[in-house]
Amino acid sequence: MSFGNREFAIPNSADISGLKQEILAAVRAGGGYVTLPRSESRKGSLEVLFTAGIPLQWEEVEFSEEDATDLIATDSGHDTDY
Repeated sequence: MSFGNREFAIPNSADISGLKQEILAAVRAGGGYVTLPRSESRKGSLEVLFTAGIPLQWEEVEFSEEDATDLIATDSGHDTDY
């Protein structure tokens, strides 16, 4: 998922439809924080403030947990705060 100039990897196990609805509700309310699901290998939580006027793009690419860990460990030019 890309939001503004940041990219976030959403785990395969996440409820994407529910997440999209939660983000849409936050934007319709004028803005709000949404907790993004993280892979099981990452501890803690990540909350993102979603507001109108910032482009949001979904791209579906499936990675194994091992592939995702490798991507995080390398400098791919993407934000790794997911």
